[in-house]
Amino acid sequence: MRVHVFGCIALSLLLASCKTPTPQATTVAVQGSTNVQVRGSNVYAADIGASASSQAYYIVCRVTFTNTLGHDVSPQAKNFVFYDALGQPYVGVDSGASWFVGVSNYAGVVKPDAKQDYTIGFRVPSPTSGSVYYAQD
Repeated sequence: MRVHVFGCIALSLLLASCKTPTPQATTVAVQGSTNVQVRGSNVYAADIGASASSQAYYIVCRVTFTNTLGHDVSPQAKNFVFYDALGQPYVGVDSGASWFVGVSNYAGVVKPDAKQDYTIGFRVPSPTSGSVYYAQD
């Protein structure tokens, strides 16, 4: 009986020590643009499609889009583009990584002068600063 209890305790301790720690997010300076206000941003290591020789990251931004275009628009993640300090563009995504679990962006029409919040990620090769813009299809 004692062996069984000792075995269960040892197994529990072993499993607890194998749990991978939750990666911590870091922040970077991300600016908004004319119709995009960045309310916050974090950088996370990519958990899919990265290897030890080619690490990738997601810059995940909470933004408020204001429709200043003068007509109805239906923004999608791909309409948001992050330009890094060197001018390299990265198209927005809102799925495809564990960081987006639970993210549900508004999929309806944004009327002229109306505002809508979104959570958008940008897959980048390294943590960097930059600006987020809205680009129509």
